[in-house]
Amino acid sequence: MAREQEQSIDKEMFRLNQYKPTLGKYTRRATSIAIAFVAILGAWSFSTSLGLNIKESLDAAMLREGNSGNYNTMLNVSKYLATMVFPLFFAGLGSWFAYRIAQYPPFADFLISVEGELAKVTWPDKTHLIRGTIVVLCTMVILTTAMFVYDVVWQFVFQKIGFLTF
Repeated sequence: MAREQEQSIDKEMFRLNQYKPTLGKYTRRATSIAIAFVAILGAWSFSTSLGLNIKESLDAAMLREGNSGNYNTMLNVSKYLATMVFPLFFAGLGSWFAYRIAQYPPFADFLISVEGELAKVTWPDKTHLIRGTIVVLCTMVILTTAMFVYDVVWQFVFQKIGFLTF
């Protein structure tokens, strides 16, 4: 059973057509965009961390080898690969994966049902939204003030009994 699922995932990743293209398209698009965004941020983070370590790695290699003739060329090529080619490749691969995973039938069916359930939700009107926001903000201000007062009181008590010194 597991082998059949692995084969179907492999087949799904390289198909070009969409699974149920008219159903759940907004949820699938949003999910694909979110996954692609994470992949692109990961590629960018990879390029910045790799780009910073290239000079140190090449310096160490040149000291071991004793050859400094091709150093600038190697440094430029390595920096180009680390900051341009690899991140673009990984960002493209991640974006393709994001698109294809949203077309994978079990996941696509889940996203279709999520969009169907969201369509059933009764959203509040503007006045209810404003009232609810005011209640939440006032509650947060009251709780923050209470926590601050508790902190100041306990700090005072602990300083008086010598448990806390500054």
